[in-house]
Amino acid sequence: MDYFKQMEHSTGVLLNDIQKQAVLKTDGPLLLLASPGSGKTTTLNMKIGYLLLEKKSAA
Repeated sequence: MDYFKQMEHSTGVLLNDIQKQAVLKTDGPLLLLASPGSGKTTTLNMKIGYLLLEKKSAA
């Protein structure tokens, strides 16, 4: 199952296309600039999940 569909099913979180692009960018730095309440923290949490579950990254 697709990562985003799996996370939507298990957490109820639905990301927009720009947020999905930020989650999928795994090489190099990433800067998220947006207004308050736009989902930056949610996007970063989904990115951490993506790195751990899909990319098998470890700290």
